[in-house]
Amino acid sequence: MKLDGHPPAVATVEEPPQVSNRHFEKNRKFRFLKRVKKVMQA
Repeated sequence: MKLDGHPPAVATVEEPPQVSNRHFEKNRKFRFLKRVKKVMQA
């Protein structure tokens, strides 16, 4: 995805990749655990 008149890197400048990635990993793990818990109860 390319924004008009902007270098591709601009989209990721507002938020450091590591921070958003770490948050994403935490979120994914949390959702995964929730799903596992649901399966265990069923």
